[in-house]
Amino acid sequence: MATAAFTAWVQAGRIWRPARPLNALATRLRGYGYTVYTLGNAQHLQADPPEDHCPFSATGWPIRSPLGVVFAGDIMPPPAASGLPTLDQLGAQLAADKNAGIPGANLIKYINWTPTGQPCRHESWQPGHLIQPSSDTGHNHVSWRSDCADSTAGDDYDPVARIRNGNTPTPVPAPVPTPPAPTPWPGRYLVWRRGVRMMHGTDVLQWQRRVVARFGPVIAGIDVSTPGWADGWYGPQSAGVCRALQRQFGITIDGVAGPVTWRAMFG
Repeated sequence: MATAAFTAWVQAGRIWRPARPLNALATRLRGYGYTVYTLGNAQHLQADPPEDHCPFSATGWPIRSPLGVVFAGDIMPPPAASGLPTLDQLGAQLAADKNAGIPGANLIKYINWTPTGQPCRHESWQPGHLIQPSSDTGHNHVSWRSDCADSTAGDDYDPVARIRNGNTPTPVPAPVPTPPAPTPWPGRYLVWRRGVRMMHGTDVLQWQRRVVARFGPVIAGIDVSTPGWADGWYGPQSAGVCRALQRQFGITIDGVAGPVTWRAMFG
């Protein structure tokens, strides 16, 4: 079923363009022989919430994504016997360059990629460096910050040339969170169901405050930084935010804040 955002985009004439840094990288990689997809397919375009392959993304960061701009690209494996860097080499270069602040790569919001001999990971900088498991395999997914639609910083960025020239920076390990004490799951599944009284309590407030502190300000088109958003009531907005975060973590998407979602958020 088409979402309201998709319908509004269609009515506006289906306008779209890739963000300039995305277009620069995609053009350069295609020149080498990679296949790179930018605009999402029907499944992407009609997803709820719409994400960065859509020119009406609800998951832009650090600002709301401007209408008509796509901020994500999928880099497919290079042709066999092409001699091109593999996806794991390319992902490692992109991540290392992001951590090193290399112009162009510094605009990346997150990457889903699979390091050699390791599981697929969701590596993000929103703004802190965080690594989570991901199920988004078979390609490298790269999403850019939503405030770089017209940035020229990536015009000359070439990760393939950097790999071939041995310019891979020393990898910067993801910081390991060291909270003073772990935050255990409180033992109650946070669920919203239409027509049923919303759940309320300190566990809901704790979950919402974590959303604001670690994942805001805008998630799934919802401005969680709005005063009063964290009110202790688990309603449709909280469930929508939960689904968006579950999709980001690569775990079951059901809008229910249970032990797995809690560990992903508080880990």
